[in-house]
Amino acid sequence: MQEKEHSRFYYILKGTVTAILITVPIFLLLSVAITLTEFPEEYLSPAVFATVIVSIVVSAFVSTASAKDRGWFNGTLVGLIYMAIAVLLRWWFEGGISFNIDILTTLLTGMLIGSISGMAGLNLGTRLRKRPKPKRLSSARVSPYTGEKPYSQSPMPQ
Repeated sequence: MQEKEHSRFYYILKGTVTAILITVPIFLLLSVAITLTEFPEEYLSPAVFATVIVSIVVSAFVSTASAKDRGWFNGTLVGLIYMAIAVLLRWWFEGGISFNIDILTTLLTGMLIGSISGMAGLNLGTRLRKRPKPKRLSSARVSPYTGEKPYSQSPMPQ
């Protein structure tokens, strides 16, 4: 079965949506944990950072594993778009736009992590595509030991 070829836009969109689908449930769980338990607020920033990193790594893998080339580029774009969405949401919640070193670091971190994960995802995907597929037994159900059909039409020995 031959895989359908998709455009670069498809893979980047797939990766970005995957990152969002990973991030939102984890953030919801964190908010429930903060609300219902005595979750220390000092652990909130590392938990958010870890969630963002995992989201970018997984989404870059997903977006580049099926691609044939330029995994670093696809991963970089997935990381950049994901972090740009995060920055836009931050500005929206804060009620103002401010471009500072924190925003630049956020965008560059997303791009770097996406690039590295994209390269790894492309290489892993290439290895999986080159791996020989296991042979399937035919519908005649040939015995793997004797090479004969187990219930052949030959007369039974007497």
